[in-house]
Amino acid sequence: MHKMFLLLMFSFSLVLNGQELVRKKKTGAIEQEIYFISKTDKMKNGPYVLLNNTNNDTLKSGQFRNDAPIGIWSYYSKENQLYLKFDYDSNKLLFESEKIEKVDSFYILANGEFIHDKVDSPPVFIGYDNEIRMALASSVKVPVNILQIGRSCASAFSIEIGTEGEITKYTIEQSADKNLDEQVIEVLKKYNKLWIPAKKDGKPVVSKIFMFVRIYLQTPDSPRVKDALPEKPYRWTVDITYFRVARTTTSSSSGNFPGSGGMRTK
Repeated sequence: MHKMFLLLMFSFSLVLNGQELVRKKKTGAIEQEIYFISKTDKMKNGPYVLLNNTNNDTLKSGQFRNDAPIGIWSYYSKENQLYLKFDYDSNKLLFESEKIEKVDSFYILANGEFIHDKVDSPPVFIGYDNEIRMALASSVKVPVNILQIGRSCASAFSIEIGTEGEITKYTIEQSADKNLDEQVIEVLKKYNKLWIPAKKDGKPVVSKIFMFVRIYLQTPDSPRVKDALPEKPYRWTVDITYFRVARTTTSSSSGNFPGSGGMRTK
């Protein structure tokens, strides 16, 4: 069925519900979208697939109707293994990978403060494995003043996921550069209202995720791999290495938590 879906995506046009649809392809730095739009209103309708530019593996696939996702969508890991399956019609998660299932503790709000505690399930971002980290790694640019000075730095952030499945708060925990902070927050805001909240004792609870964006100046005598922060489900790391006139961006290993990661070289 997956192969049939991809074959359909590579058709040049089709007719759905009486509407003539035209195939479109949009290629970015790390991803390629293939989808259909209606000739009349230019809205997305019909099949949709997102591919990894590096190996053409499928990252996500599903259907659109009038620009809104409908029906069952599938999301994959970088190994092209099924990661999530979500039904937009019933708003239910149908499948989650073992990587998500084994997370049994998280930072959650209790009595007005965040504590590390046992949970029934962690917050889950409805997207392919490591999608948010991939977005940060590919979108965040080294600020000009850091390039000019030639230094390494790090900023720390946190987001709070509310009980309705939305990001309710963005916090800059530690600022290394204002421009860097603004870029990170701008990317994170694109991933609001796509979450399943954490649950404890059968009820949704507010949870918190910390993330670190670290920029390193790469020199001929500096080690290629920098020290890594220990991976935790509630702690993400994205490392960006630059060379005065060029840079390489990488994220840390995916660790134990759904929702972000990736790498890019340019």
